[in-house]
Amino acid sequence: MLAAVTDNDGVVMACARTWLDLKNNSVARIAEPKRVSGQLYGNAVRFHSSKAGGDIIAGEGIETVLSIGSVYPGAELAACLTATHLSLFDPPSSCTRLFIGRDNDDAGELANRQLRSRAEERGIEVVDLVPTLDDFNDDLRKFGRQILRENLNRQIMAAITRPVPWASLRMP
Repeated sequence: MLAAVTDNDGVVMACARTWLDLKNNSVARIAEPKRVSGQLYGNAVRFHSSKAGGDIIAGEGIETVLSIGSVYPGAELAACLTATHLSLFDPPSSCTRLFIGRDNDDAGELANRQLRSRAEERGIEVVDLVPTLDDFNDDLRKFGRQILRENLNRQIMAAITRPVPWASLRMP
């Protein structure tokens, strides 16, 4: 799988390569199944990206971000590829609310805290999204889309101060 890594202006800065094992529905079991060529720092693989969106969901990996996107297909998504690069993500100037979809581990928690701090310094509202299992792809595969959506909705509703158009959520 090849994925373009872009900056906030949509300029391709890098290419992410992931070797997949289609027979086992997993990443290939080779020495280096994931590699990036180019500049990843601050950038991301983007899905449904538009420069006008104020809400962005940023997450660690492509699988995590696409799992969240499977229940919120209208959301702006940014896959940062690693916990380290999630912490370094540079939200575009149009971002007013950042949803951080981290993995449920120490690296994900640290990345979340670092990105949250930088985003809040810029006046961006931040909402943390934490999976039940190790990551959102594990949650999706084990619990299905409906339960994943319910878990995400619960976290979002507990944290937001204004409606989320792509989530079809109502304020309490």
